[in-house]
Amino acid sequence: MFDRSIRRGGASRSTSDPGHVLLHCFLASVFAAACLGVLHCLGFLVRSSNCCPAGQGYTSCEMWQDFRSMLSFFLGALLCCLLTQNDKTEEGPMWSGWVGVQL
Repeated sequence: MFDRSIRRGGASRSTSDPGHVLLHCFLASVFAAACLGVLHCLGFLVRSSNCCPAGQGYTSCEMWQDFRSMLSFFLGALLCCLLTQNDKTEEGPMWSGWVGVQL
């Protein structure tokens, strides 16, 4: 997955370079933040103002919020697994091409 090389103009560049991976992650984060900002400005993404009333202990409203958070997390994990399933079948296991580093 990370050991592929990209050819542009005859030069080979490896995507396993840590600087390249960090730049890719940074640009993905900036793009996601920009998309969220645009959706918020357009009114599609509004912060919920439904706060649970203050009560003693762990209320059912707080339990429902926690359940929705866990459900969102697990659905996101499932979506990631489904979307990356083709990558794993084409290239084999993720760790098969990696070589350990001896210190």
